[in-house]
Parts: sequence; structure tokens; C-alpha cells
Amino acid sequence: MKQIVTAAEARNSVARVQDLADKGLAECQICKKEKKLPDCLTCWKDGVLVFTICTVCMGTHQIVMEPTNEGYRIHGREHHPVSISTP
Repeated sequence: MKQIVTAAEARNSVARVQDLADKGLAECQICKKEKKLPDCLTCWKDGVLVFTICTVCMGTHQIVMEPTNEGYRIHGREHHPVSISTP
């Protein structure tokens, strides 16, 4: 599913992300909570923050980068670890 974003929405989003980064914060794209930058894994392209995941969400999600015609799609995919115990 492709998400359509207007140019104005994209500018506002980039400005908000930059404002948070200037404050040492980032919004996790999985849980949508603002976290301190050192507590996040970030992906930047040409000086623009394009993906953020916090350390809490990293424990339950895999980060997936997929090539597209436009470049790359980056997203988190939930995983469920299997625990095996012995008697």
C-alpha cells in the first residue's frame, strides 16, 4: 500500500523531525513515542531523518529495507521469538 503525501505535508513533517532532532529527540515510527536520540536507531539520507526505531521496539521488530522504483522502503516488521524450554 503506497501512502500519498502532499508536498506541504512532507515539508511540515521534515520541519517537525528536524525540530525534534535539534532538541535531541526523535519519534519512533513503531510506537510513535518521542525518545532521546541516543536511545534510537536512525537512518538518514542527504541530511534528512528517514527512519527511527527506539531500543524498546527493536526488541520486538525487525528493520526491513526493500528496494523500490523510487529508492528504498524502510519499515519495521514485528517478530515473535520462540522460546524453547527443556524439562
